[in-house]
Amino acid sequence: MYRRLFLLLLLFYQACTWAEGFTVARSYVHDEENALTVNAMGHIAWTPYGGDLRLGYTPGTTWVRVDITPSESASGLPAAAVHTPLVMRVGPYSLDHLNLYQRIDGQWTVSTAGDRNRRAPGTCLDDMHCFVLHATGEAPETVYLKVQTEGIRLIEMNIAPQDMLATEVATRISRISTAITLANGLLALGIFFFFLHRTVLLQAYCWFQASVVLSMYASAGRAAQFLTDMAPQTLDDMANFIQLFRVATTVLLGWAVLAKYGPAKGYQRAVAGLLLVSGVCCALVAGGHTRAALVLNLVLFSANPVVQLFGVYTAKIDLHRLKPTLFIGYGAYALVLAVALLSVFGFVNLHSADGVLQRFEDWRLNGVWIGMFVLWVVVSEQAGRKLQELREVQALRLESVRAKAQSDILQERTMLIDMLTHELKTPLGTIKFALASLQRDTGAHPHAQQRIRNIDSSVNRMNQMIERVASSIKVERDDIALAVEAVALLPLVTEITEELAHGGRFAVDVDPSLVVHTHRDTLAMVLENLVGNALKYASHDLVFITAVGRVLEVRNQVNEENRPDASRLFERYYRHPAVSGQPGLGLGLSLVRAACAQLGAAVQYRQNGNWAIFELTMPHRP
Repeated sequence: MYRRLFLLLLLFYQACTWAEGFTVARSYVHDEENALTVNAMGHIAWTPYGGDLRLGYTPGTTWVRVDITPSESASGLPAAAVHTPLVMRVGPYSLDHLNLYQRIDGQWTVSTAGDRNRRAPGTCLDDMHCFVLHATGEAPETVYLKVQTEGIRLIEMNIAPQDMLATEVATRISRISTAITLANGLLALGIFFFFLHRTVLLQAYCWFQASVVLSMYASAGRAAQFLTDMAPQTLDDMANFIQLFRVATTVLLGWAVLAKYGPAKGYQRAVAGLLLVSGVCCALVAGGHTRAALVLNLVLFSANPVVQLFGVYTAKIDLHRLKPTLFIGYGAYALVLAVALLSVFGFVNLHSADGVLQRFEDWRLNGVWIGMFVLWVVVSEQAGRKLQELREVQALRLESVRAKAQSDILQERTMLIDMLTHELKTPLGTIKFALASLQRDTGAHPHAQQRIRNIDSSVNRMNQMIERVASSIKVERDDIALAVEAVALLPLVTEITEELAHGGRFAVDVDPSLVVHTHRDTLAMVLENLVGNALKYASHDLVFITAVGRVLEVRNQVNEENRPDASRLFERYYRHPAVSGQPGLGLGLSLVRAACAQLGAAVQYRQNGNWAIFELTMPHRP
């Protein structure tokens, strides 16, 4: 145990000694014209920098000068340690071309790396590009790094002894593996939920998370490790397409969340515009204009949170707490993106914080953050939707119970009315028979005959009321068989007006050749009620009946104080207060409306001055 502790202390001492064994000074110059060579490096002005170098989407070539100088404590280092070579690690993996120039035996030698160059096996085990330096830190040394890339120019660099890299590399590999495992787990959860609930939102989430997984494999160099037979340039183009696809799925994912809640048309047009821009980016990459495509894709990516916030603001979201959650989520995302862009373009210099969630300042942002948030939104939305559906089912069940209770009440009322109409007809028939006998027995006595006629009239009126109630019930229950036949309209109108015994009070204008195809008895009932209603409430003698084509009108004049309430005219039992003293139950017009519904006809009322006009549109049948 003591030996192990001593060994650990020795290694710690050696690491601390090496940390103080040399110093590294970095400076850069940017060559937009790609005109500089390594032989001109001693004749140009350099700009010192610390931390990571961030130049955004700058075209051209960036040269980095690295001056390695021994520190004062280096003189006491063991000989074996002094000759340990140094390793320069450069990232991120997405840098296209890296050329390292170092002078050996008076000559410049060049080593190449970058994601458009095939990586030699075992040179770098993580997502960085590695160069073994000729320098050991025991003497001053200057090397130059030439960087060319189509993407964002973010250059990370560190230099350490070769035998001290194991811990850092292992830690970095562990973090990358953990991030990829989390991303794959979120994708698996999304697919699982999609098979349970095949919604557009879950489908969009699966595509989005798949793009996250693919982009992490590409950005970490795992795709190059697996697809060793594929050309590096093809792998780089594929990584760029994945990057475009990821932004497009991010847009689609926001749309899938909001589409069902009816956002404004402006939001839908904006989403369509973003997807169109994404298609243009793909065409640019395919045409060899990678930098233009990536710049345009960055603009699209930056505009997406603003568009989604507008969609959240205009959407009619009915789920509890979903709208504020989306506001907070997209607001935080926009803030993180703004800080990331400031960092990438060099306005602020954030310390690189590699980890499970990848670099905070990486403009692409790791999908683990978004994936976790969106999966939570998806699960919350599904749970809220299930709760809402349960409430709707409960409401439907309650409504069904109420409807059944109402149906039972209506059925009971109908049976009661059927029984009453049947029972009332029996005594009315007896009264009619008795009146006929009395009329024969009284002879020609005028007073007795008049009383008998009055009784007979009352019996007839009561019988008509019973028939009307029975007809109303039959119409509502669809008990009338609607056998369609050709009906000549003028004879039917004439028959009705003559039966009302007021033929002189009608002005009839109906074409003798007019024929309608309908159920004759039901149409007769409709006309009888309309004409009888007009006759009863007319303020002047004449009632006008006209027919043109399939439209029949019944018009009569009414006094101003007797005008009916048009909104209630077809209600059952509705009667105007001014005519409450006249006989009737208020069933006639409600019966007309129900009968017209069965016939496929239409009836409407309008007022034109003192004229009350009922318009009946006949059904159209060949």
